[in-house]
Amino acid sequence: MRTSLPLMLTILLGLFAGCAGAGEPPPDGRQDMLQLRWTGDEPVTLGPDAFVGRQALDPIHGPPVGIAVQPDTGRRLVLTSFGVLQDLDTEELLPSLEEPNGGALGDIVGLGDGLLAVTGMNDGYLVSTSDGVLRQHFCFLPGWQENDPGLQDPMQLARALGFDAERERLYAQPRMWENGGFGPLTDSFLSSYALSDGADLTWWNMPSTEVEAGGMIVLDAGPNDMGRDAPTLLLSVGMTFARLDGVTGELEPFARIAPEAGILDVAGMAYDAPNDAVLIAAVEADGASVRSLPLAALGL
Repeated sequence: MRTSLPLMLTILLGLFAGCAGAGEPPPDGRQDMLQLRWTGDEPVTLGPDAFVGRQALDPIHGPPVGIAVQPDTGRRLVLTSFGVLQDLDTEELLPSLEEPNGGALGDIVGLGDGLLAVTGMNDGYLVSTSDGVLRQHFCFLPGWQENDPGLQDPMQLARALGFDAERERLYAQPRMWENGGFGPLTDSFLSSYALSDGADLTWWNMPSTEVEAGGMIVLDAGPNDMGRDAPTLLLSVGMTFARLDGVTGELEPFARIAPEAGILDVAGMAYDAPNDAVLIAAVEADGASVRSLPLAALGL
């Protein structure tokens, strides 16, 4: 997608609006949220032969936390926990990214026109690959929790971020801890945001607080007549790939990476359109790599 000039201006104006906290509370509080639920049969197993390519990552830059493909140019980028942003094809190091609050970076997704969306502590950001400056754009605290006296210093982080170019929507999977991240884990959400101004649009409860996605891809925008977002998403949850049906709320695990593949964690996912494949930022026992997994191998 090539971001139009009017949309680009809207995004830039939205950057100066700051974070008003995530939207208005639902009329009846959190019971108006959608509750996702696990469903489906035992997932199929993906062995080493399911992957068609492997590109080793230099450990000097730190372990990967996210991977992105720019939808307009196909440029492939990987982000590490040290904030190193690297072009996978040229190995060029772009301006490093630094989380403004001093917290961890969670994931990245390509928006086109040299723009990325990035998740950090409590917030999501837009960043240009030309300067590496993170500009706050969306929030992970639900509106109805902003003034909750029962919450003690909440902290949120999303390790998975997706982008729907058709509807210009961002999707994140934030989890929440109390006491600045040192307290109990209280919530696990899926949330959607308007790219234009960062406003939050739809919230879902994950099946349990322990569910954490390491990567996300938007497979389909879903119907536009439901009064809310209802996409079909591909999530990596641990070593399992799950399909989320935003219409029914079903989260179906359908494929699992076998131990023989040598992957310990899926740190990020991106759609590689020219090859109709999923790029995976894979953490391994002796380092990290980028793997290519054809959608056909997932039955998609």
